[in-house]
Amino acid sequence: NQNRQRQMKEHLSVGALSSSEVRRLVWEFSVDTSLLASADRAHGGYSGTNYVVTTADKPSDSSTSDSNLSSSSSPSSSSLFFLKVANNQAPAELQYQVAAILHLARHGINTCTPIRLRNKTGFVSVSLAKNRPAILLTHLPGRNADALIEENKVKATDVCRQAAAALAEVHELPPLTVGANMRSFLTGGCCNVADVASGRTARKFLNAGERNRKIKNHPYLRFFAAKVKELQLALRDAKTAELPQGLLHGDPFLDNVLFDEKTKKIVAWVDWEDACIGYKLWDVACGLIGCCYDTGKKEINKQSVDAFLRGYQSVRPLTRDETHLLGPFLRGALLCNATWRFEAFNILYTGTSATDSYVELMDRYKLLEKGGTDSWIERRAKAMRPGWASWRSPSAVKAAPPVSLYDDDEVASPTRRLKFKQESKQGGSFLSTLVLAAAAVGGVAFHKRDKLRRAPPPPPPKPWYQLFG
Repeated sequence: NQNRQRQMKEHLSVGALSSSEVRRLVWEFSVDTSLLASADRAHGGYSGTNYVVTTADKPSDSSTSDSNLSSSSSPSSSSLFFLKVANNQAPAELQYQVAAILHLARHGINTCTPIRLRNKTGFVSVSLAKNRPAILLTHLPGRNADALIEENKVKATDVCRQAAAALAEVHELPPLTVGANMRSFLTGGCCNVADVASGRTARKFLNAGERNRKIKNHPYLRFFAAKVKELQLALRDAKTAELPQGLLHGDPFLDNVLFDEKTKKIVAWVDWEDACIGYKLWDVACGLIGCCYDTGKKEINKQSVDAFLRGYQSVRPLTRDETHLLGPFLRGALLCNATWRFEAFNILYTGTSATDSYVELMDRYKLLEKGGTDSWIERRAKAMRPGWASWRSPSAVKAAPPVSLYDDDEVASPTRRLKFKQESKQGGSFLSTLVLAAAAVGGVAFHKRDKLRRAPPPPPPKPWYQLFG
């Protein structure tokens, strides 16, 4: 459940700071340390160490102009701050996060904003170590949405609808330019999709398997090798169709949504460490798998899916090509997140309570694929687009078996795929009918000879690491 996941994250958070280190870091960000009242360890996740810093009184104002990043937040705006220390990351990783947050602030999107360093050289401190950069953010009221849903204090559908609408507002912003302050999804962020699709993750698994026979023979790696091709083809289709790109959150899960318990309104999306420029549909797919599953359930909540899609498309309707690729992107998002968990807790951090945390996402992938739910979600997304038929309840839409989207040697474009689906519904062309009839006759003839000529048994399956060659 959610409490168990939070406990796992707290257990895996490393690198606690001493009180003197916290005080020194806070001083670097133009905050008067004589007013420092407390610094409480906060939920930090797997890759960072976080503190909620409280001052006894509001600190003095300071200049916030910057030649490269023109807007910032003044320390005088709050007496609560959020100190984020990244573990084993380059300063550029936090700079991407800062650039994304400032871009949101310039366009009126509510989120925690960064505080400038006292020496006015930027927003990222490297005084602890070069691989432990730190930033100080303003603190926002509210609680993590997953905790409120777990405690039955808010409805999951309300959270999904509002969170999706807020995510769509981010996607509608003018795009950032990829450069020194912002990365493309091809170089990082966004659930490490580029590493998975390019083969970099597979090479990591190969190297780990050479050192550890248990990893080499792990059953998850066969699942990974069998499914990664579809992700590669989906990204190739997205490039061919020129899907819309923009600023992505990269990790739009419920624990990164701040929600106001009293007003029942969303406060902000937080934790932008996976921010990058990429396909907007990827954020939609990640948001669906990150917000629409009930705790401990393998089947996605269709009411939450409806609320998420309705909220998102009330701000930004999906394009025709995006709805066609939503299913493959959903499975790709589950694959990337399951792979991240497997690598993190079976290779990097061994012996933790999160060793088998990938299994939940792997089971959801299999059920999503087998049960035809991904096709149902595509149809729901299409039905909510402007110009389509009026809305029908989820129970009125019958689930259909999944349709194979790709040939072995050919990548079908979204337009070709739509034509294929239309032909399938209409019974196909006259020529295809003849081909099917001939195949049926041949099948009957072969069946009669089956007792005399049995097909040879299939060869044994190759090891997973040979499937990439």
